[in-house]
Amino acid sequence: MENKKAKTTWSFGSSQEWENKFSQCSSNSQKITPINIDTSDITACNATCRLGYRFKSSKCYTRYINTLPTVNFDPGSFLKFQSEYFHLKKMTLHYPSMHTINGSNYDMEILLYFNRNHTNENDGGVILSMLCKRGSDHGKVNIFLNQFINQIPVTETKIEQEVEVDKNWSAEVLIPESKSFFYYEGSLPYPPCNPNWTIIVFEQSISVSNNIINTLKYILGDSSRNVREVSNKPESMTVFYNSNNDMKDPVKKEDIDKVDKPEVSSKISEELNKLNLEREKGYLIRNKLYIKGVVLTLIIILIVYVAVKFAGYIVKQDVLNKFVISQIIKRNQREKEKSQVQGQNTRQIKMQPPVNSVVNVPTTAPTPIAPSTTTSQVSQ
Repeated sequence: MENKKAKTTWSFGSSQEWENKFSQCSSNSQKITPINIDTSDITACNATCRLGYRFKSSKCYTRYINTLPTVNFDPGSFLKFQSEYFHLKKMTLHYPSMHTINGSNYDMEILLYFNRNHTNENDGGVILSMLCKRGSDHGKVNIFLNQFINQIPVTETKIEQEVEVDKNWSAEVLIPESKSFFYYEGSLPYPPCNPNWTIIVFEQSISVSNNIINTLKYILGDSSRNVREVSNKPESMTVFYNSNNDMKDPVKKEDIDKVDKPEVSSKISEELNKLNLEREKGYLIRNKLYIKGVVLTLIIILIVYVAVKFAGYIVKQDVLNKFVISQIIKRNQREKEKSQVQGQNTRQIKMQPPVNSVVNVPTTAPTPIAPSTTTSQVSQ
């Protein structure tokens, strides 16, 4: 995979400073991309640089980071170069062209990245370059690009998003009719500039509508350029040329079956599962508010539905009225029982004798009182 640090610490506008942070991006490197291809300084290879490919329809996944519009493909497309097989991983769009031919730029360049190891970009591979020039608004190339060009985010994001495309959408339509090409041993055209990439540049350009090129410029914004400055070809570098117009080394299904060994398939499946998880996570993040709104709406609808059904049940079964009547009956019963208890207590109190009502009668006779002395007796 790409260096995560590189994703946030470089820009095409400062490509001359890349080597300060990424040693392999040095302008003195013997393997560097892009270069100017001087057609007077090339070496014919023909049979020794045979090229073949086999493309498969894919879904389309876009993202935009470091002013680099990128499209990822599903596994299943292969390139065969010099008897070695490579897996199509992604595509990047550049304005204007990365490479120049005899010092001349093209209006746009499309790069297809075929990895040697499908699960690890650091192992290098082959980059297939299609130079583009302004042309008609029609044609299969425009149909292919128009299906996603307007869906590329205009602000940078690390999260890729799936774009709906035709079921037969395939990068094969980008291959020019003439298969003659230049190739050289170069590098990844952006940091970390890994040097183990073979660069194949088709000699024939493809036609792209003016609207697509302008849309790409709009996406790039103020910079309007996402190319590395063209370097002079190192003296030790050889640019080869294959003038064959037909595919001399086609990729057959049985060849793919041989390449797609069980252990390789398991790695691809594992990588694809990780990629799907990332895409699902990205979808959830992008639609977080929408999903919350949907869930909240469903909860409210469920609550209202339950409330209506419960209210209907209460009305139909006369539950509320029965409940009120039962409560009144229970209250009256409690009051009646309370009154009965109070009445019993009152009667019990009345039946009890008063505490001070018993009179103590003396058991002994009273002492007789002596008769008083009369006056007559005293006088005698």
